Amino acid sequence: MTYSIDIINLVISKLINKQKITKISESVNISITTIYKWKCLYKDNIQNKTYINSNISTNIHGLNKKNKYIDTIKNYINNNEGSSLDKIVKEVTNNELSKSTVCRLLKENNISRIPSDDILIIYNT
Repeated sequence: MTYSIDIINLVISKLINKQKITKISESVNISITTIYKWKCLYKDNIQNKTYINSNISTNIHGLNKKNKYIDTIKNYINNNEGSSLDKIVKEVTNNELSKSTVCRLLKENNISRIPSDDILIIYNT
């Protein structure tokens, strides 16, 4: 579901005021999981007591977050063939992207992965 910037800012305001996530969830009728995701996504806003505006609305669902890493991931794989998925997530994205998101990016860009002893080895095709 897509939420307006006003709703997200309302939740940010409640997080800034240290309200419990369960109470926020009940008051705005948004799942606890979504609020936790926003808490992580907007941690800088909460910490700095600032709100999001329409100029960054394209980042609301992290759409640009994964795309900002694709070139870096491609370069990393070209220079480190045989890299594990864990290394890519940790060293390239600094744990900002999940393993599943990195896997989707690799698949979308025709970069193969080969399972090897519970570690995914990434090869550029």
